[in-house]
Amino acid sequence: MENPQYANGSDDLFLWLLMLEKGIKFRVNREKLYVHVMTGENLSDDLKKMSLSDKEMLDISEKKKLLNAKDIKKR
Repeated sequence: MENPQYANGSDDLFLWLLMLEKGIKFRVNREKLYVHVMTGENLSDDLKKMSLSDKEMLDISEKKKLLNAKDIKKR
């Protein structure tokens, strides 16, 4: 795997950054395809795990020059 991310959470954002880096074209689909249900046990509710995932994604993104230090500080 070229860009493994081991901590789940920020993997969707990381996917978008990698697609932009590769010049992959995509479009917005306005049709509702999925409804996310908050159960109280969602990964996005776990601040510790999300912070770990964010840090990993930002570290990889900085090394690959997907984001610069200024962009990372905003996050």
